[in-house]
Amino acid sequence: MGDVASHWFFMLQNAYTGWQFCRHTKPAPAFMRSDPAFSIRNFPHVRRLIEPSLDAAIGEVKRHEHDSNGLLNSLMPYRTQLSPFEKRLRQGVTFWSLASTLMLLRDNDELAQKILPPCPSIGDPFVDRLLRAESLNSSSVVFRSWVSLVFMRPDDILKVLKSIPNPDAHLQAFLDLFLHDQVRRIRNALSHGTFNAEFQELEYRDREKVGHISFTELDNLNSCVFAFWASLWATSLAPENS
Repeated sequence: MGDVASHWFFMLQNAYTGWQFCRHTKPAPAFMRSDPAFSIRNFPHVRRLIEPSLDAAIGEVKRHEHDSNGLLNSLMPYRTQLSPFEKRLRQGVTFWSLASTLMLLRDNDELAQKILPPCPSIGDPFVDRLLRAESLNSSSVVFRSWVSLVFMRPDDILKVLKSIPNPDAHLQAFLDLFLHDQVRRIRNALSHGTFNAEFQELEYRDREKVGHISFTELDNLNSCVFAFWASLWATSLAPENS
């Protein structure tokens, strides 16, 4: 194995750890799980990488995740104001589902090999497959992040939400999360392309501010936000007399 391939192989060994320990993504591709060289004993635990106040904001949303009635009761009186966004929210749900196909493609290396070009300067087929799987994994996380934090969050929706008087605790937790400085910076970085996403971490740059978040924590954020948009979509579809 050449020097370039050896370097990527070492980096991908570290990246593989995230596939094993991430609770919100699929396990590693079959060809990696079946290889004894990738025994889970060979890799350290993935570190948690998230700004503490953002972690707390996500935790506050999760604290109310079983109280869906309170959230819907807060939203239902505003279904008329939300109905103009039904198409946007429906498209977002479709895009989110499409992001999952990238993970299916990652797990079907034969198909991925036909669709995606080979990695340049990599002569080792196994390392080539690892790089392809890492690229698909990173792309899936970035796509989900763009859908949940950019596409499904037009400013007009936020204006409606902020106009709701006396929101219940669940809705308030979501609003606090949407307006969090780190969420805004991640969103700006995704919008302007000022980010790097590889080896289980997203580095995001918003003007002079630079932050880092692990894919595991970013998927936690994406899942929380997307669940809220899905609730808004359901509300926008509710009949007038409900």
